[in-house]
Amino acid sequence: MSAKLIEVPAATLQAKVPAMFTKVNRLMSQDYKHIVTSELVAIMRESGYVPTFADQDRPTRRDPALVRHQIRMTHESLLGAKVNDTIPQVIITNSHNGRTKLSLAAGFFRLVCENSMMVGSAYNNRLTHLADIREQIAAVIADVQLQTERGVNVIGDWQSINLTARRQGALAKAGLVLRFGKEAAKGYDTKQVLVARRNEDEGDDLWRVFNRVQESVVRGGMGGVSANGRKTTARALVGITSQNEINRGLWDAAEKMAA
Repeated sequence: MSAKLIEVPAATLQAKVPAMFTKVNRLMSQDYKHIVTSELVAIMRESGYVPTFADQDRPTRRDPALVRHQIRMTHESLLGAKVNDTIPQVIITNSHNGRTKLSLAAGFFRLVCENSMMVGSAYNNRLTHLADIREQIAAVIADVQLQTERGVNVIGDWQSINLTARRQGALAKAGLVLRFGKEAAKGYDTKQVLVARRNEDEGDDLWRVFNRVQESVVRGGMGGVSANGRKTTARALVGITSQNEINRGLWDAAEKMAA
């Protein structure tokens, strides 16, 4: 486990996420305004943000230069954060396939488990590739920063809300449904989802329960029973879209529970 976040070197970005450097998709119409992710990252560097995580989908048939990719940006002042800290981030999601809008969202990274989460759908900024959005980028970055501040306050509130066993089970069930769907979720025991993987996550407050559920449904490892009665083990999620949807959905479920 890393003691702190570190900036991803440029050579690693080039090798691991070639899609972020793609400059043109000749299959798209003339109205399609190509937004090069690496250029957006460079703009955010001017505000003190550096990439601390980067990845892209790994298709078997699609062009890897055009697929969905994600860059998590952390302010350079937070690179020396302590292991127990939860660090705010700006999460960039983009693709060059004509089906995905550029998205800048607020998120958090927990150093203790090296686990990243994306906050709810209300915190997301989507920008179209059908317009020149470069003049909007600074305003969007500022808006995401405000959303992140709101998220910090939400986390503080969650830490003061204790959940009964029944409500913990309800949040665990919501996580299973988000991950597997309503019917397949029945094959998994919510008690597994609520197991703490480290001492720091022991407790009944909403923040700790949320983290246990989020890590379980994203990282997998839970034993269950499939629809045909066979024993199965949940795998870790690797797709960017599925991770984003579950992160946002679970955050929204926790916010409703806190209301």
